[in-house]
Amino acid sequence: MKNQFIITLLFLSIMGTIANAQTKKPSTTIKSSAPKTTIKTSTTTTTTIPNSTTAPVIVEEKKTITTTTSTPAQSNSSNLNSNNSSSSTTIQQSSGPSKDGKKPADPQPEKVIKVKDSKPEKMRSPSSSSDGTGFHIGVKAGANNFFFLGNGKIYDGSFGATPQFSVGFHGGLVANYGISETFALQLEALYVQQNVKFADGADNLTVTNNGIEIPLALQLNFGGDTKFFVNAGGYLNYGLNGSYSGVQGGVNVPTVKADFTGASFSDRSDYGVLLGLGVKFNQALFIEARANYSVKDGAYKDSAGKSVIPIFAGLSLGYFF
Repeated sequence: MKNQFIITLLFLSIMGTIANAQTKKPSTTIKSSAPKTTIKTSTTTTTTIPNSTTAPVIVEEKKTITTTTSTPAQSNSSNLNSNNSSSSTTIQQSSGPSKDGKKPADPQPEKVIKVKDSKPEKMRSPSSSSDGTGFHIGVKAGANNFFFLGNGKIYDGSFGATPQFSVGFHGGLVANYGISETFALQLEALYVQQNVKFADGADNLTVTNNGIEIPLALQLNFGGDTKFFVNAGGYLNYGLNGSYSGVQGGVNVPTVKADFTGASFSDRSDYGVLLGLGVKFNQALFIEARANYSVKDGAYKDSAGKSVIPIFAGLSLGYFF
């Protein structure tokens, strides 16, 4: 009876162990590790020293780069299988002489071509322009002659004589404002000496008048760098002083100065129209031939008793700055 009880306990104990083993869940172990990468770099430099000083020095450099990548193990819910794999990559770089042992030629330097700088152009003032427009100021000077239209003797109320060539001069400032390449206005302020010479046989008389002349003209320009121009306008001449001298009856007449002090403005002034033709070079140097035609009633008459109007003609050379 006692033996049966022990046997029964052993049997129940075995059955309980079996039942407990069947109900226990399997355990799963997951191991994970981050990818591991190992890079190894080694540099080997080999220098060969030549036996003679004339042989070229050969330097060869080798670079070895080793890259190792480790792949982590894979796992699942039922079985844990680990497969370790690694890959290795080796890259070699070599710099050195070619197979024939010659040193690579150095790169040739680039050729540099120097272009000779051109001389800077002459700068004109901001108020001037190369096409003629804008404001220009300059100077002019020249010679002139006073003569009369018609032939025969000229009478001034005291005696009659034939006009002869007698040179005077003029000079002063010129201001030119270019409205466009074609049209411009020109204003001048000149000091003018007018000489008139009369001759009657052996007798002669030279009359000199000095004054300030203000011409104003409309200018028309034609051409490019070299321009031809026409000046047309009017002028006003104001007498400052005068003189006369000559030969009468074979005797030299001493110079007598004429004082205009106290004379009216009308008696001291002359006015009329002007016409000039000229050429201008590069908006700077210019040459002009001009004639002034007085419209004021003069005191001169010809042999027929008709009034004679004098002509003042001159040739000028000027320059615009």
